[in-house]
Amino acid sequence: MARVPSLETRIPRIAIVGSGFVGSTTAYALLMSGTACEIVLIDRDPRRAQGHVNDLRDAEVFTHTTNVFVGNFAECCSADITVITTGVSQSSQNSRADGLQETGAILHGLVSDVCRQNPNGILLIASNPVDALTYASWKWSGLPPGRVIGSGTSLDTSRFRRRLAARYGIASANVHAYVIGEHGDSQIPVLSSARVAGLSLDEFGAELSLPHEKGALSGIASETRTAGIEIIDAKGATYYGIGAALVRIIRAILRNERAILTVSSRVPESMELGHVSLSLPSIVDRHGIARVLSVALNSSERKALEASAEVVKRTIATLTQTIPI
Repeated sequence: MARVPSLETRIPRIAIVGSGFVGSTTAYALLMSGTACEIVLIDRDPRRAQGHVNDLRDAEVFTHTTNVFVGNFAECCSADITVITTGVSQSSQNSRADGLQETGAILHGLVSDVCRQNPNGILLIASNPVDALTYASWKWSGLPPGRVIGSGTSLDTSRFRRRLAARYGIASANVHAYVIGEHGDSQIPVLSSARVAGLSLDEFGAELSLPHEKGALSGIASETRTAGIEIIDAKGATYYGIGAALVRIIRAILRNERAILTVSSRVPESMELGHVSLSLPSIVDRHGIARVLSVALNSSERKALEASAEVVKRTIATLTQTIPI
């Protein structure tokens, strides 16, 4: 006899707080991917959120059946993941640290409201500066550190891999390399342990008879670091890339993939980097971050990671001058 599905079967619900460029693009990318059954948009401007919902519903006819609607924090109570994208516009900032106090004040209230409604969910932070705000959100939420995740350097890592792949004329999926540390100027594109087909970059370049050009790899690292700024200078904000990156993280959680992604979270004490959130390769599953992994670094990369941690600590300290953590 065929088993009748239970009416109480859980359907994946994603709540997105903030329906600006990043929030609305993330909702669209989610819809196109078919990852979620329900998408809730929450915004302090309900009219704008409803406009996005109506537009998304038009697109839904051509993509995947998904219930998209405007909600409030009560709808977060049954969300598997709440994505927080709200904050000061990138185009009005000189750096990711600008607008810190204003964005921090917004998130302080949001995180408290979300976690009061849904103490069992996962928080995914995309607001900038994402590492400092991920750390603060973890403290404000009272959740285990593995359930407060920042988008971190997931997008930076994809930029890094894409540029390395272009140099070698291969698919970016076959490049295993990470950007770690801060999502910002102090990030570290790790060249020393990057691999293609199990070979170091020098070895793979020799396999292809490419000339050894240390400057070319350093240039790729530098381009990766400034890629976001160039996009903002050209069009005012970045949102397609980060929207896709957020959907990748969401998919890893909902499908219990145990994927290794460079997301931001509280750094384990064993890594001796202090009380801070940074991006490191992390195993992401249905419960959030299952484990933060160490990555092989040479001495200069280790020093750069320590310096990056200090940058984020200073940002956290600046935030705590007006908002308690």
